[in-house]
Amino acid sequence: MTSPLHASVKAAWHRFSEPLEGRVPYMYLDVKKLITVGVGLLIDPIDEAVRLKGWQIEGRAATDREVREDWVSLRSENDRRIREGETPLHKLHHKYAAKYTRARLPDDALDALVLAKLESNAAFMQRHYFPDFAAWPADAQLAASSMAWACGPGFPATFKNFARFAKVADWAGCKASCAIKTEGNPGVVPRNDADVLCFENALEVSSNGWPVEELHWPGRAEGGTVLYDPAEADTEPAVPHPSQPRPEPLAGGFSVAEAVVRDGLKDLSGGEK
Repeated sequence: MTSPLHASVKAAWHRFSEPLEGRVPYMYLDVKKLITVGVGLLIDPIDEAVRLKGWQIEGRAATDREVREDWVSLRSENDRRIREGETPLHKLHHKYAAKYTRARLPDDALDALVLAKLESNAAFMQRHYFPDFAAWPADAQLAASSMAWACGPGFPATFKNFARFAKVADWAGCKASCAIKTEGNPGVVPRNDADVLCFENALEVSSNGWPVEELHWPGRAEGGTVLYDPAEADTEPAVPHPSQPRPEPLAGGFSVAEAVVRDGLKDLSGGEK
């Protein structure tokens, strides 16, 4: 199946997403007490952790049983801390979770996992909401992918005004209706800012008839000049940052092989968007 994503979006994704989510090769708990790995990828419930391919322990492949043991160990330690009045792991930097697990995802497995989810989200949005997604300006694709990463690819069902604007390529309307609720979620503010910039760029591209496949983020689209060259992207992974509050995770999980969609948004948008 042909990817609906422009090559420039895929090339820039790690640079876009890692400063917002971190890059963690081991299991940790997010602020909602859900077990997570990589670049903000939920592996909760436990079967989602087992489904992921590439887990290693000291250079060898981890067994399903060992992955389950790590997951249970992390959950049990967090529950113990809550019972005994200690600071729980979900309120600490993710580094504190590392010693309770042995399995790690190497860089190549993490990269494959992230790309698979990015592609899965894009395909889902195109199939269910935005049939013209492949023809969108690259900056619009990047912003929509950002929203899907944070809220699940079914987010247009809740962000209804956004969905109406996006279906007719009204990028000004998308800019005005793309914000994810920040109350109690300060960590989402930089994502909202980045998404707004992307939709501003998409409006410039569309208004001026510039090539849709060229990405302008993290700069501004000016005179049709491409301000971001994927070849100049940082080659070193972003340094993981402390866990931050982020939108309410969706029920269920995902897997690379099956691309299970986490839908069922409830209060992510704080009302209809």
